[in-house]
Amino acid sequence: MLPCGVAGTPPKDVDSPPALRDGKRMAQQKVQVPREAAGERLDRFLSKQVPGLNLERARALIDSGAVRIRGKKCQPTRKLWGGEEIELERPEPRAAPVASAEGRCCRCFMTMRPWSS
Repeated sequence: MLPCGVAGTPPKDVDSPPALRDGKRMAQQKVQVPREAAGERLDRFLSKQVPGLNLERARALIDSGAVRIRGKKCQPTRKLWGGEEIELERPEPRAAPVASAEGRCCRCFMTMRPWSS
């Protein structure tokens, strides 16, 4: 028997390695749905509750299967009951571009120079 007492389920205090999807690291997040959100659409709820997630991106994640409730894929139009736990997989954030010593942004190669007279 596993330490958590349920066969086949890992203990909750053990961190699992980040998931990979299409070779990209995915950050896993869980969102609790309050009872007051009952009747709200899943896509609209996520766009309001998850920072940095707009409605279009929420719909894309749901359609790709990266959003699950009780381990099952959902539709963007699914009405929430309240009390559910939403499992969400998102690509890990990318690092911001770093400026080099010459004042050039490594992302766009623009020269950043002060105004000269």
